[in-house]
Amino acid sequence: MKFFRLNVLFPMALLAVGLMLVGCGKSEVNKPEVNKVRTAAVVIYTVPQDIKYSSDPTDKETSLLNAMIQAAAAGDGSRAATVSHGTFTEALGSQSLPFRVLTAAEMKRNAAFNRLHQPPVMDDEEKGLMGKMTSMFGRGGPVDGAAPDGLNQYGLAQDWHNGNPVMGTPEELQYIVDSMKALNVDAALVVADPGYSFACEACVGGVGAGSTGSAFMVTMINRYGDPILSTREWFATTDEQAAMAAYAVNPLEHDDLFAEHGRKMAEVFAESFKEKMAEE
Repeated sequence: MKFFRLNVLFPMALLAVGLMLVGCGKSEVNKPEVNKVRTAAVVIYTVPQDIKYSSDPTDKETSLLNAMIQAAAAGDGSRAATVSHGTFTEALGSQSLPFRVLTAAEMKRNAAFNRLHQPPVMDDEEKGLMGKMTSMFGRGGPVDGAAPDGLNQYGLAQDWHNGNPVMGTPEELQYIVDSMKALNVDAALVVADPGYSFACEACVGGVGAGSTGSAFMVTMINRYGDPILSTREWFATTDEQAAMAAYAVNPLEHDDLFAEHGRKMAEVFAESFKEKMAEE
């Protein structure tokens, strides 16, 4: 993995090259740089626009028939992102990490950070039926992703196996750097969860105790724009369960599943982080 420092002598394009290389090399952590981090913030947290049922969160392939059925029973991605981002950032505070992560509530109270927010804008294609149908199959671009309230959304990285959640556009990279400055933190965490989906550990015909699964990736970036850690992990279900029938979860129970999703993700990420830092 290569790391590039961003300052007045290097253009934004150089940062883009450095971030696009995350996950390509053998090493996924720059320990000396990570050890300098005392505070961090999750400034990008992207999930699918629609939370659908999946028997395997790491597998994005689906048939046309299944896609139509799942779309009818889908959960709201924006709501899922907002709730999960909140519990993810809160739960990280109890994972004995060597740095403190700002909670979503702290971020929302920061006026300078709030001024960076730009609500997503859909073009005519994305507003139409064909745009919606296309998004079911993972077309790259902003239409695929949903972000928490108050956070900018730059698209959802689909290649979970690559392990790089950063889309790499100049606008996104500038937002990451500006967010760290506004929040006065040492590092940013960029999270994409293309495998965020409803799940069921023991269902028959789509009937049983529903939960959520995840296939997520995280990149840590320091204030100079260097990607200093990357990881990808997944889980099939969480401990929170809700009634599922015909692969549809009771909408009144969605928030409970979304909240537990964020808490579970924090535990899995923290364990992965500690393992990487302990490696020789």
